[in-house]
Amino acid sequence: MKKNLLSGLVKSSGNPYAGNIKTCEIYKTKYYIDTGNYILNACVSGDMFKGIPSGMIVQWTGEKSTGKSFITSNMMLHHIKSGKNNLSILFETEGALISDQILPHLSDDEQERFLIFPITTIEDAKRQINSLIEYLKSKKDEFKDVKILATFDSIGMPASEKEKEDSIKDKIPRDMTRAQAIKSLFRTIVMDFAILKIPMNVVNHQYATMDQWNPKEESGGSGMAYSNSITLELRKKKLKNDKKEQIGTAFTIIPKKSRIMAENISKIEIYSKFKVGMDRFSGCFEFLKNHNLSNQDRANAAGGAYYRIPEMGFEIELKELAKLTPEQFWTQDKLEYINEKFKDIYLLERSKLESNLADDVNNEVCVKKEKGKTK
Repeated sequence: MKKNLLSGLVKSSGNPYAGNIKTCEIYKTKYYIDTGNYILNACVSGDMFKGIPSGMIVQWTGEKSTGKSFITSNMMLHHIKSGKNNLSILFETEGALISDQILPHLSDDEQERFLIFPITTIEDAKRQINSLIEYLKSKKDEFKDVKILATFDSIGMPASEKEKEDSIKDKIPRDMTRAQAIKSLFRTIVMDFAILKIPMNVVNHQYATMDQWNPKEESGGSGMAYSNSITLELRKKKLKNDKKEQIGTAFTIIPKKSRIMAENISKIEIYSKFKVGMDRFSGCFEFLKNHNLSNQDRANAAGGAYYRIPEMGFEIELKELAKLTPEQFWTQDKLEYINEKFKDIYLLERSKLESNLADDVNNEVCVKKEKGKTK
């Protein structure tokens, strides 16, 4: 087909962002936002050495006190500290931020690059965010080298303006406008965030339903469900030492929606210790253990106990392992090994020219078995 015919087709639309798959800039990932943790990076991008793709909306969901705000606030701090042109923007709805806990971790310059926009209602969020979008568009050249990470914490908290007006008038009718307001908010910003290459973390609450097939639901209706590219569900449990004392919190991360990774898996774990927080390597040992890629034995008369990664041909005595810092142990070759295993297990593949007929037959059998169970 003639190139001038194709270019003419694009021009005729009057859309300055249109083009072929190779030239259309909106759908190219300009950069990745490092989350500060290798396993989290893999969860959102499929690669431990990347992170949140520019322009994508990531929803962090879970029941109360599962670490959603903790993890996303850690990301904001890490992002600011990772580069002098990095900017974190927080749309805060809960009035729960304690600045005195954050300020000691940031220099004067870093504090300037942590912007907070308090939100009172969904409509207020829509006005503020769209105003910021228009400002960023008008100053596009000045912001071209700035990497912005936006966070909305949380979408489940703010009321609609109708609900607020009703409360003032001492009315208590059920508010049917909030879900529509949330849909409208994300309909008006999602493509602009993609054009401006701004990724956004959205914290959302999760509640129980009466649906036996879908017992948990995210707050805000379907607007948020359809607007994000990735949804990660968080669950937590106590992290204990050998004396059964709690020393931190362990988080399980379940991808509920992703265009990059397999969904509804539950073997991805990270942790945060009370005294040291969450470091870059948190979850690496757990990944190897949960996927049977490492083992260790107990001490015996013949010698000490060993920790092993068999496929790498690596082993180390546990007493020597205890002397190492995470940075000393997690050498580049070990991280690359985990990264490749993560991709092999969880990364979605695009359609291939050839398929395995035996796999197709087995899949058909499995589908029939599942249908039989539900009858």
